[in-house]
Amino acid sequence: MPLRLGPGRNFYPSSLSSSPSSHGRQDPHDRAAAAAAGYQPKTRVTERYRIVGFISSGTYGRVYKGVAHGPHIAASPQAGPDGKPVAQQVAIKKFKPDKEGEQVSYTGISQSAVREMSLCAELRHANVIRLVETLLEDKCIFMVFEYAEHDLLQIIHHHTTQPPGPRRPIPPAVVKSLLFQLLNGCHYLHSCWVLHRDLKPANIMVNDSGRVKIGDLGLARRFDKPLASLFGGDKVVVTIWYRAPELILGSYHYTPAIDLWAVGCIFAELLSLRPIFKGEEAKMDSKKAVPFQRNQMQRIVEVMGMPTKDR
Repeated sequence: MPLRLGPGRNFYPSSLSSSPSSHGRQDPHDRAAAAAAGYQPKTRVTERYRIVGFISSGTYGRVYKGVAHGPHIAASPQAGPDGKPVAQQVAIKKFKPDKEGEQVSYTGISQSAVREMSLCAELRHANVIRLVETLLEDKCIFMVFEYAEHDLLQIIHHHTTQPPGPRRPIPPAVVKSLLFQLLNGCHYLHSCWVLHRDLKPANIMVNDSGRVKIGDLGLARRFDKPLASLFGGDKVVVTIWYRAPELILGSYHYTPAIDLWAVGCIFAELLSLRPIFKGEEAKMDSKKAVPFQRNQMQRIVEVMGMPTKDR
């Protein structure tokens, strides 16, 4: 799927673009000078956004909260107490450079980053997180997303830790709304031939108006015309507690059913405020062999029972 750039966006520095007077030609000395100077971004992240906080970090990199400033970004349609428009809030995802051995060095753009950029640039749905823009700066990639104030994991923790009492169930009407929007977003992804492959409460965003946004498409991929089995590209997908049995049993080919299994696990967690299949993950050995997740499979069998020919 090609990465589609919006109007006014350009990944290439102005020094490398052809001018009308040169008819697309550039002096070799200019090209050599530009190569020696390295990539010079036309716009830096700090010129477009003011970083106001840190959100989270992971194996991919870090996520920051930012506020847009300048005339190039439209303000939020909501108005503040004084009636003036509120500056647009965004989540800025900064990818880490890849590692070669123990030394961190720039080796290019990771496969997951390319996949997430290309998919997010094409997907447009009310229940899927929206990509605002992608910036390349100093050998770092920044993906700017719309900002959501909460995620399902925070909501579950709120109901398990806040007084009165040890646990306060989420109201049924709220659970229905969350699940409906989550299924609506999954239906859109699957109708676009996209598997998410990492649905879990931490990746399901919720904004202040109660709108659900499916986020973190780093493991997502298209499945309409795979060049190889889905297992070949990413041998381990989906967080262990939300992993479908066919993935645990090492299936080389799978369907959108793995996303729906994860949705079912999230549904049960919203009702009980605890993971339904909370198994212990077996780690990879030194040879990077994928281990069989025996404990997780036992937890599933304990709750669902042994599979039979009828079910």
